[in-house]
Amino acid sequence: MRLADSPAPEVDGARPGPRAEGLRVRVEIVNPWFYPVLVGPGERFRRYAPGLDRRGIRLSVVTVRGEGLSDFEEVSGIPVTRIASAAGSRFREKTLAYRTLGRLMGRDRPDVVQVFSANPWNVPVVWLLRALGTPSVLVATMVAEGAGTGRWGVLRKWFRRWVHSGYARIVTSSGVMTRIMRSEAGGSPDRVVTIPNGVDLERFQSVDEEEKARLRDALDIGEGPAVLFVGGIYPRKHPHTLLEAWKAVAQRHPHAQLIMVGPRPNEEKYREFHDTVDRLAAAAPYPTRIRFTGGVGNVDDYMKACDLFVFPSEREGMPNVVPEAMAAQMPVILTDFKGLPAEFGRDGEEFRLVPRTPEGLAEAVCELLEDEEKGEALARRARAWVEGQLDVEVSLDAYARLYAELAHS
Repeated sequence: MRLADSPAPEVDGARPGPRAEGLRVRVEIVNPWFYPVLVGPGERFRRYAPGLDRRGIRLSVVTVRGEGLSDFEEVSGIPVTRIASAAGSRFREKTLAYRTLGRLMGRDRPDVVQVFSANPWNVPVVWLLRALGTPSVLVATMVAEGAGTGRWGVLRKWFRRWVHSGYARIVTSSGVMTRIMRSEAGGSPDRVVTIPNGVDLERFQSVDEEEKARLRDALDIGEGPAVLFVGGIYPRKHPHTLLEAWKAVAQRHPHAQLIMVGPRPNEEKYREFHDTVDRLAAAAPYPTRIRFTGGVGNVDDYMKACDLFVFPSEREGMPNVVPEAMAAQMPVILTDFKGLPAEFGRDGEEFRLVPRTPEGLAEAVCELLEDEEKGEALARRARAWVEGQLDVEVSLDAYARLYAELAHS
């Protein structure tokens, strides 16, 4: 996991607006990962916090304490409580869930509790909250793998429905996730709602050539077209497929660079995969023009500095990096993944959708590198789409209404 190496920067989850009178609703987020770990929904809500605060929603966080971190501090204005836990993701989730039970038995309970994972360790917490009259929200971030068929498939479906049963609301980020979750979770369809991941349109935008050159120099991106991948180095993200495609790209465009931004999970089960990724990078033509940055806190700078964005993942929810790249006015190449949301726009209009094969990716990358006019038109339409459909202001309004409704019902 990538850890930030500096204090949390001040962030704006929304453009300046009047501060709400008083803090009407307190929402406590319970999640094993939070700043300085720069991953997923925890980081997204850290950036949402100022905008929610202006809407009368006060966030607090309970998370697992990492090495060298304090038991309590404020991060970007959010009170963060950290709980000691054994190593390993399963132990982190189990410890966090059961120690949170004790906290919630106290008098100073939040108005709403929110989690990002429907793991079974959360079930006692959710049902205790329900008995105490405190609503809980699950923000689902990933399309689940299929339950399968036969007897085991039936049991998995039943188990998933049980795990989801106690939440007052389940929030998904796309229409396709909502349809899947309504089928899995059961109960009233109104319990599952869609709130797309909003994009900060001021942070993610294109820059002029002078600023782009300055950023490339600061990020050590050399001359020549720069292709950007953003995502963890996991098998389902398919960095290996992109590296296989890069052989053909580098042969046609020897001055092109591949910048791969994202953390490598430090887990034994991924070691063989990481060795494969490193071998593919070393075997590519001009291997010094392939760079792995690890996780970073300034992904927006990389999007402003690079020329083309490629995302070959096979399963997602609504990955933030895709609409962020679109907002930064980058031509975007996607492969058809499970959970691909209609909220991203249309193939051929706002992005290119290609087969998840080395040949399909290589051909699309070369086409957009060689036809700048086509890439620029794609990028302009992508920016306009995000402005009209995925502005963070709309998402913040929706979350604020949801929290207020649950707290005051």
